[in-house]
Amino acid sequence: MNRDIYEKNESEFEEEVKDKSQDIKNDEISDLEENKPEVEILEPERDSNYLEKEEEKAEDPLQKQLDELKDRHIRLQADFQNFKRRANNEKAEYLNLGVQKLANDLLPVLDTFERAIEACDDKDAFYEGIVLIEGQLIDTLKKHDIVEIEALNKPFDPNFHHAVIMDEREDCEPGIVTEVLQKGYMIGNKVLRPSMVKVSK
Repeated sequence: MNRDIYEKNESEFEEEVKDKSQDIKNDEISDLEENKPEVEILEPERDSNYLEKEEEKAEDPLQKQLDELKDRHIRLQADFQNFKRRANNEKAEYLNLGVQKLANDLLPVLDTFERAIEACDDKDAFYEGIVLIEGQLIDTLKKHDIVEIEALNKPFDPNFHHAVIMDEREDCEPGIVTEVLQKGYMIGNKVLRPSMVKVSK
């Protein structure tokens, strides 16, 4: 009988120890849960354009092809503009060349009118008609940017004047145009025909 009591007490003791252990374990877990520190889960910082950049990476081959097409388009536009500019310049040069040729043919006619006017003694209707035609011819040349080179009483300039005679004069300093033998003309900034002049010595 004592043995049965002992075995019973031992069994109850084991149960009691087991219950106590479980209670202690539960209390510890509860304390840990109550006192556990708050841990903030940090998300990795991402650029505001992160998704866009990822999409760009995914579409990289297409983007590369698009960039190449854009560059090609820009180059073609630049080539076309250069071609257009060259074509316009060539057209202007051809027109200018045509005007120069026509002017070179007309200048001797203008010279003849000037000599005829100088030779006229009577200021009659015929004289007035010649003067009128000469004026119209000069105005026509001016419309095409062809103007007379001013030479009389100007310092001699070999870029614009062609010295034909040296004039020995004491009333004028050397290197001055004293007389214009044939008028010179310019088209724009280019000399069409230099003035044939007499220069003081």
